[in-house]
Amino acid sequence: MSNNITHSLGIDMVGYSIEEKSTLGQLNIRFDVSDVFVSSVMEDVFGLDFEMLPNTLIKGDGKFALWLGPDERLVILPKDLIRIVEMNLERRLQGRHYSAVDLSSGLVILDIRGRDVRNIISKGCSIDLHQKYFNIGQCFQTLIDKINVVCFPLENDCIRVIVRRSYSKALIRWLEDASLEFV
Repeated sequence: MSNNITHSLGIDMVGYSIEEKSTLGQLNIRFDVSDVFVSSVMEDVFGLDFEMLPNTLIKGDGKFALWLGPDERLVILPKDLIRIVEMNLERRLQGRHYSAVDLSSGLVILDIRGRDVRNIISKGCSIDLHQKYFNIGQCFQTLIDKINVVCFPLENDCIRVIVRRSYSKALIRWLEDASLEFV
């Protein structure tokens, strides 16, 4: 798989695309959100408030933080900032209980765009993606055709999907097939 994918969904489909966001990386952050000191350092280092409702996300300054569990967040940020953030956390949280793991080499971020993107993804996903139930600011972990993913809408016609690198080509092939009915 190349470092940067720009892929059209279906040969005859105009306006559908899958683009890999290769300049973005992912940090899995785990910490006790009730620890006021650790929480304040996390907020200061990332510039994001990690007190979140389940299955929501916050964004700011080119970064996203996704709620994955009561003590777990997935932070999406430019890859060139990851090492700086890790060093800041190490320096400021010495002896405190937390974890920050760079997942960038194992995950791929895909932006899937098109007028029927929600209908296409819904064909292989048990989550109701209708805008009435799944809005900007929400995220979820689910399966798309038996492939584990994390998804959230960037816009009404664009859904960001985070998938393991080893499954990304299979997911793209599945999306191509699922999109054929919308030609």
